[in-house]
Amino acid sequence: MNVQVKYIENQSNPYTSRKGGVYLKGLKREDRQPVHLLFLIDVSGSMDDENRLDNVRRSMNFILPFLTSEDQISLITFSDSSEVLLSKMAVNDTNKRAIEYKVG
Repeated sequence: MNVQVKYIENQSNPYTSRKGGVYLKGLKREDRQPVHLLFLIDVSGSMDDENRLDNVRRSMNFILPFLTSEDQISLITFSDSSEVLLSKMAVNDTNKRAIEYKVG
């Protein structure tokens, strides 16, 4: 799976910030190898600007349905210090709720 972050420039005002998004491209879930996604998320105060942290949360929740029980997620947050919230958690039906909770 090829995961890329794409930015959309605001053409009407070149001085405003870019808007982010997630672009997924790859094989069907059944045809690809399992993936381990590691999310390293800045949770410092600067992420409150322009709803940056909310956009990260929405993007992560957007990706979840594309993953299978063979895939894994790790989630680390950082600001002044770091915290491991998830470590190689399988993305099965039971864990998806826990992952959504941690992302929230």
